[in-house]
Amino acid sequence: MVSSRHVIGVKRGERTTFQVPAAFVVETSDGGATTVLETLRGTLILLGDAGYSDAEALRWLFTEDSTLGTTPVGALRAGRRAQVRRLAQALG
Repeated sequence: MVSSRHVIGVKRGERTTFQVPAAFVVETSDGGATTVLETLRGTLILLGDAGYSDAEALRWLFTEDSTLGTTPVGALRAGRRAQVRRLAQALG
């Protein structure tokens, strides 16, 4: 999933384990399992195309944006994919 840009994370902690932000994980529609936020991959691809490293993409996704009124990841979780992707496209 990481190499196919479905998700990104950071290595942290004493053992430098790979950690994915909880905001990237959502419950499935049946409520029985969790999965990666569906709209994340396309946004990560756009950020990568704009030259963003994984660390820069994480910073961007979790930084409040005045045009969105929330963070880009918050907007993605709220179903506002088009608005977030327009912002990401403008970066490149």
